[in-house]
Parts: sequence; C-alpha cells; structure tokens
Amino acid sequence: MYIEMLYPRTERELFTNREDVLMMLDLALEDVRRGAFKGFTLFGIRRSGKTLILKEFLTRAIRDPTINVVYVDFEGFPKDPREMVDRFFGAVLFWLKTRGYGNIVRFLDIQTLARSPSDILKGGELNKLLNYMTLDKLDLKLRSIFKLLVESEKPSVLILDEFQDFLITLLSEKVDPLGIMREMLRSKTLLILSGSVRSIMRKIAKDFRERYFLQLRNIELTPFNLKSTWELAEKILQQTISGRLAARILRMSGGFPFYIHAITERAKELTKIFEVPIKEALELAYYQEVFTTRGMIYEHCRYLWTEYIMHAKRKRYLRKILELVSEKPLTASQIARTLNTDYSIAVKYVDELLDLGLIVKENNKLYIFNRTFATWIQARKELPEINIVMPYEKTILRKLRELEKRVAIAEKIASHNFEMMAQILVATLLGKTLNPRELGETKLSRIKLPTKVIFNPTKKKNNKIYELDLLLENGQKVAIEITISKIDAKYIEETINIWKADIYWFISYKGFTQSAKQLIEKNQTIILTQTHHLEQILRRIATQDWAE
Repeated sequence: MYIEMLYPRTERELFTNREDVLMMLDLALEDVRRGAFKGFTLFGIRRSGKTLILKEFLTRAIRDPTINVVYVDFEGFPKDPREMVDRFFGAVLFWLKTRGYGNIVRFLDIQTLARSPSDILKGGELNKLLNYMTLDKLDLKLRSIFKLLVESEKPSVLILDEFQDFLITLLSEKVDPLGIMREMLRSKTLLILSGSVRSIMRKIAKDFRERYFLQLRNIELTPFNLKSTWELAEKILQQTISGRLAARILRMSGGFPFYIHAITERAKELTKIFEVPIKEALELAYYQEVFTTRGMIYEHCRYLWTEYIMHAKRKRYLRKILELVSEKPLTASQIARTLNTDYSIAVKYVDELLDLGLIVKENNKLYIFNRTFATWIQARKELPEINIVMPYEKTILRKLRELEKRVAIAEKIASHNFEMMAQILVATLLGKTLNPRELGETKLSRIKLPTKVIFNPTKKKNNKIYELDLLLENGQKVAIEITISKIDAKYIEETINIWKADIYWFISYKGFTQSAKQLIEKNQTIILTQTHHLEQILRRIATQDWAE
C-alpha cells in the first residue's frame, strides 16, 4: 500500500515533538469540517522535518472517512509543465479513489490509466479523466484538478509538498497556480503548502502582491529543544543517555533534526564497530558526519553552500558573507567595509541570505542560522578535504577539536537560540556539585543539581494555569525559568509562590531589574543568570573534555 510505503513504521516510531504544529492543523481541520477555508505555508531549510510532520498529520487525518485527504510531493515530478500537471491530476484522483491504500504508479501515467480495466476507474471517474485529457491550456487543466475536490461533498485536506517546484514551473508558463487555487478553493478546504525555499514560501502569505496575502498562516520550523533532542537520540540509540550527552548532541546539531539523526545513527554504528563508549562514539560520529566527504551532514552543508543559494537573485557576495559571519556576528556596515563595497549593495546581499534563512538578524547583528553549518564553513576554508576520520588519527582529531573550540570561544548568544543554549547549560550540569556563584548572581554557597528533569510542568492555582520551563528533582527541587524578557521582582515572587522549590534559578536574555537583584539579599535560594554569564560558562564547558 502506498501510504505504508510513504510513511513506514520505522519513520513513525522516530516521530518526535512538533505537537504544537499538529495541534494548529487539527484545530484548523475542525473549522474546515464546519465549512471554512483554512490555509498554511509550512517551511524550513531542507531536511528540517517538514515532510515528517506532513506524513504524521496525513496518517491521523486519513482515519476520518468523512474527509478527503490528498498528499502530493512535487520534488520527484518531471519539470516539464504538462507532464507535471498531468501527474498532479493522477495523484489527486488516486487519493480521492483509494485514500492512499492502492498502487499510485498506475495513476501517474494518465494515458495508460485511460486504457485501464474498468475495475480501476468507475464510469464517472473515467469521464473526468477523459474530459481532462481533452483540455489543452494548462490553466484549464489546473482548474480541472481542483474541480475534483470542489465537486466532492466532503471537506478536503490538500497537502502540497515542495510546492515551490510546482510554483516555479507553472509561473514559467505564465500560469498563476495561486490565483487559480484562491479562485476555486473557497470553502471546506484545509490547504497546506510546504516548501524548503524560505524566500518563496514566506512570500506567498506575506507579500501584498501575492494572491494569498494575509490569508495563509506561515509556520516556520524551529530547531529542536533539549527535550525533543534527548527523546529522539534515545529512540535512535535505543538506550538511555545522560543529560550531559543529550546536551552535547543538542550543541553539536544546533537542534536541527536531520543533524541529530545523522550523528546518533553514526554513533550507534561506531559503538559496535570500535567497541567504544557512547560518549566517545558521539564525538567521532560528529567529526565523521560534519567534516568528512562521506558524512551526510557534510553533504547537507555542501548542498546549502552550492545549490541552495542558487535560489537567490543576487549571488556574487553570498558565500563571502557566509564565511565572514561564520567567524563572528557582524553588522551589514562591517560586512560592507570588509567587502569594500557600498552599504546599500551589501544590504541587498544580506537580505538574500535572510530570505533563504541561512542567516538571522538580531539587534542589527547577523548570525549563521546553525552553529554546525558555521563550523563546516570554517573547516572548508581552513582544512584540506578529509575522506575519513578514524579513532587512531590523532593529528586530524586534534585539528578538529581545536577548530570546534575556536568556534565556541567566538560564539555569541542571540535570542533565537538563547533558550536552547540555556537548556544545554542546565543539562550539562545535571548531577554536578558546584559553586552557584559561577552561574551568576546569588548568595547560595554550594549546591548539587538533581539528575531528574521534568520539562514544562504545569500547576493550576486560582483557576489559572502556570507553566515552568524545567523542574529538577532528586531529593531537592530546583525550579528553572528561561526567558528572553527582563525579569522583575514580581515575576520572581510569583514563581516562588507557585512552585515551592528549594532553589529558584532564573536565566534571562535581557537581564534583571534592580528590584529583582535586591531579592537575592532577602532570599538566598535564588540564582540569576544573564547572557554574559551563560556565554562564559558554555565556552568553558565547550573547550573542556566532555567526560562524564
């Protein structure tokens, strides 16, 4: 059956997190059942987990026989416009007839399908196919495809994956697929357009010149947090790992799901080949995956470097800017001076990289979207091509460790990855006895952090639900709040009143008010950690051995 091939059991077992996205889609589907139109664009850099979310939602939605469910992935379709549209028609017909429990191949060649035995297509279905085949103009063919959904009495879920391939192909023929979709899909439809080219996908709902301006909701996938990374790593490794190792995987991968998968799969293999402990295997797996030409992460980074940037209109300075920003965060003015070009020109190239999602901007500073990609760029510039890294190749391993340490030392924490880095810090220190004054401002003298972690616990008080970021338990309780916002005394007092812990640890990107700092004198169970504290500790951790 096609649906079982599309989303096999092994993939389903690895599905992790993303319940927030699935909840949004589920809520939208409830409105669609009542006759509404709802639409989303789902996007992220290639291999960020978009298709896995779509497949998970697909398998959940298809259990309801009262709705139509259609899933089409344009990535493998022919680039010839007519062939692409013909296959699109066949794929929609396949899902409407079989709900994914059939052989899709025979539906993708409509000429052969028209001559198929009568038990494959009923009279009405065959007539729709024959009528479609009489049409010559592409826009009429496209309308005929969406008419299949419109004529159904059931609400429909239409999922179009790698949609930018379809959009680019049709626009080259002066056909406006978004305009036709908006014209025909007016009710009883949940439309999900997914793609890996951020600049194209984001524009569909945000550009006022586009047909779906402010009518679709953009969902841009974010990196995995500690909880999701830990969970996925243990699923792949098929063993329990410590918070310290989970933190190491999160830092190595930057929370990018594909990188987590590649590193842990390789580590699992290396533990058996070389009979080494998992922590040693993880380090070697990271080096093999990121820095050798045989690594899947290496290939993904090379794809971003060579192919992905080809979607930009301007290309001349893109790689040079990526090299500069991979060394340290920079402003557009600093980039312009280094390139010896006008500021206005540099900004146009920066905007191209922002549109692609390869860099992010915060407080006028530019950062590479993922630390692993930044490290790969540095290695590509400084090291010779490496075919393989083995445990006994001490010289190569030393060079790679030195490179990784240098990146860690130069790293500045931006708000877009602040929560991730704070969670890495906490997980790294689980079970450790330490001087809390190394963590920030406090009157505490010495503590041992518990090893048990509860993520996002909730409490109900006075008919209001409160959520904590992390709760550590093991004899004593440590309540941890991580936030971008500046924290005041009221926030701290409310947290203490609700959670009744032994220690309260607040980690804030923007810092603390004077009133919050004054609480330390009155309450000696409080730790206040700011961004500069976090950076100092993480650099120290990253430049030391990751021994248990």
